[in-house]
Amino acid sequence: MDDNLTTLLDTLHWDQGLNSDDHISSLDTCKRNSKCHRTIVSQLGADAFAGVQSSGDLVQKLYEHGSSPELDLIELVRRRYEGDVAAGGYKPPPRGEHD
Repeated sequence: MDDNLTTLLDTLHWDQGLNSDDHISSLDTCKRNSKCHRTIVSQLGADAFAGVQSSGDLVQKLYEHGSSPELDLIELVRRRYEGDVAAGGYKPPPRGEHD
């Protein structure tokens, strides 16, 4: 698990502009930041922030969003680190049991 964000974005062929020194530390900040807002809406759709009261709610919504394999965070991490996980003797829970 030595990969940094730059390597991860490169592996996924995502815009390196997502790796910014300007850390967005709250849901309200993300809503006001055009890049953050646009990124979340592009992943979750126009109603991305509907019913979301905290950054934790948003993270849960991102985890639950599995309609597109390239945006399924759990599966991306599971596939990328499958060898590391197996070497450590850990077996990740089946899909849907991460809540």
